[in-house]
Amino acid sequence: MSAAIFDMSMSLDGYISAANPRPEAPLGEGGEALHAWARDDDPPGRDMLNRDVAGTRAMICGRTTYDVSIPWWQADGPTRTESPR
Repeated sequence: MSAAIFDMSMSLDGYISAANPRPEAPLGEGGEALHAWARDDDPPGRDMLNRDVAGTRAMICGRTTYDVSIPWWQADGPTRTESPR
């Protein structure tokens, strides 16, 4: 038996990106603030993120998300050894 988990970051007012998303700023102007918790120097938060990513077998995204990810991951997508940072 397998399991599927849906997970995404969203602001309290329901937005998943800021205004004016584009390839060089895929989350829009200031949109990275939504994911600041993942980059902060917070050991429990980093441990949780690392555990979750290590257990990921596949990612499903929409066309726009895929298109804006190409500059970071190239056309083959992310792997466990690569980082978009």
